[in-house]
Amino acid sequence: MWDKPTETSAAARNLRQVLVAYLQRARLVALWPGADGLTIEDILDFYPKAVVAGEVPDWQQLLREHPELEAEIHAWRAGKELR
Repeated sequence: MWDKPTETSAAARNLRQVLVAYLQRARLVALWPGADGLTIEDILDFYPKAVVAGEVPDWQQLLREHPELEAEIHAWRAGKELR
């Protein structure tokens, strides 16, 4: 299901699942990533724009709802901001 068979922590995989689930609930992406030709990374690239549009939880809300993923949320955000 994931783009690349790289070693990722369970917490990093959980974060991806959480973010994709929020995007799916907001009906911003297909229910089955890959069915529309988009990869998981393509889908996750939508998340910052969806935050700005108020479609999905912002970073502070994510941290409140998923404190166990704090390190992964910060790392993922930093990676998106560097692009």
